[in-house]
Amino acid sequence: MISEGKFSVSLNEAHGFLKNIELFKSLGRKRVGNHSSKSKKVAKNNKHTEIYSVAVEEMDYDIILKDDSIFQFSRTDQTLRYSFIQNPRVYTTKQDYLIEFMELDDLNQFSVEDLDKMILDINDHDYEQYLNEQELNIQANIFRYDLDEKGYAPLLHSYSHIHIGLNEDCRLTCSKVLTPFKFVLFSIKNTYYKQWKGLSEKDENFNKIISDCKNNLDPLPAEFWKQDDEGELYFT
Repeated sequence: MISEGKFSVSLNEAHGFLKNIELFKSLGRKRVGNHSSKSKKVAKNNKHTEIYSVAVEEMDYDIILKDDSIFQFSRTDQTLRYSFIQNPRVYTTKQDYLIEFMELDDLNQFSVEDLDKMILDINDHDYEQYLNEQELNIQANIFRYDLDEKGYAPLLHSYSHIHIGLNEDCRLTCSKVLTPFKFVLFSIKNTYYKQWKGLSEKDENFNKIISDCKNNLDPLPAEFWKQDDEGELYFT
């Protein structure tokens, strides 16, 4: 289990990385892990749009990205639960929203400063309504990491695992205790590959960041990682 101090440090590392990759928008307004009962209830419905909508409405997120995708993190003395819920709708920036309603020739008549002011003057309510009316992004991801001793059984239900999508029976076994930062790295690489690749090309410390994060993971307690567990494909 990750100590409270290590958990907090790892969250700060995740914030810094997301800012560096220019995806970070803001932190949530609640204490980390303080998610509403409403969100916990709809999470069992296996409907991406509903899970996402309720989480945003209830502000049940700890980090929100520029495309309004969200991360959730929670920690107790015995459990860890991290979630990445990508915005299920096709996202349009305010700049693209402006282009949507103006001819390109007209836009070319404005200076950069004028365009920036026009973007700032966009009515937030109209913009949010426009986003909610966009078509679904069929490639939108949901990832969840769980660490919980309940139900542990070698080769059946691993103590530490990642869910991909909403299939509760899809569990990718992990032989280490994932930190929030490691989970963020996994989610970003598999969702925003263009930004991930761009950072790897411009940041000379990129490989060290990834390596240090992996080396900072704690092994599982012996009672939750047995010889049988090593018989299947797993994340180290």
